[in-house]
Amino acid sequence: MEITDPSTELHRLCEKLKANDARDETRKALARQFGVTVDSPEFFAILAAISARIARLRSLVASMTATPEIFRQRFDQACVRVSSFISSANLHNSWRGVRDSAFEPVSLNSLLMAGHTIQGVAPLRVPTEAQRAEFLQKIDEAINAIDDRQDVIMAVFVTSFVALRFMIEKLEFYGVDGVLEQLLNTHAILSSVEYSDKKKGKNRTFAKAWAVLASIYVALTIPDAGLTAVQNYYADYQAVIEYFSQQVPPESPKLLTGPAEDKQATPIEEQAADSNT
Repeated sequence: MEITDPSTELHRLCEKLKANDARDETRKALARQFGVTVDSPEFFAILAAISARIARLRSLVASMTATPEIFRQRFDQACVRVSSFISSANLHNSWRGVRDSAFEPVSLNSLLMAGHTIQGVAPLRVPTEAQRAEFLQKIDEAINAIDDRQDVIMAVFVTSFVALRFMIEKLEFYGVDGVLEQLLNTHAILSSVEYSDKKKGKNRTFAKAWAVLASIYVALTIPDAGLTAVQNYYADYQAVIEYFSQQVPPESPKLLTGPAEDKQATPIEEQAADSNT
């Protein structure tokens, strides 16, 4: 587990792509790097995810008004420069030319140097390779445990779960924030499945699905930024494991409760703590 930030993560992605020395069109070079078929839905989904990451990062830094204006301007210029490699105008151009223009040293250095400042505002917790492999295995087990997939809403849930798995597998491209967004979408769909089952009198249980969603949520979120996040990880993870270790949970565990009126959503660790009191 590593505490990092979206700028440092984007810099790492750029350095990884920069090392690609393919003599090919940009779209073909990127498809091989992504491990997908060129011009496939997965290919364009990854391009869109990278574009969204850069857009969120630009918006974040633009909102950091306590930092010098020159810092924000230069950072934004760097983001514009590196994002040029996913421009539709460049997809059919030579990869080497696009690469050298997008990942020039000044822009990459701006991303790297901004990391420390941005981490103080938006720290990220990146799972290790071993954690990611464990998540993938647990998702597979949860999907295999679902017997009845006949109704439409369950099919939608399985599709969302499969998409979450793909994003974790391609985490370096989707980013932690992208995975979290899909995680919450999947959670919302599973909540809808349970609500629908309750109305229809069905008695399906999804303990494995809730367990893996909760463990991924705990692994990726930082209750308190900074060094305490490392300590919080182990405390939160143990609380979730204890919660799900019961043979019959008191109720379907949720990552977040639905906001009531103007109240903010409540993290699962708060729910687990309440249930133990």
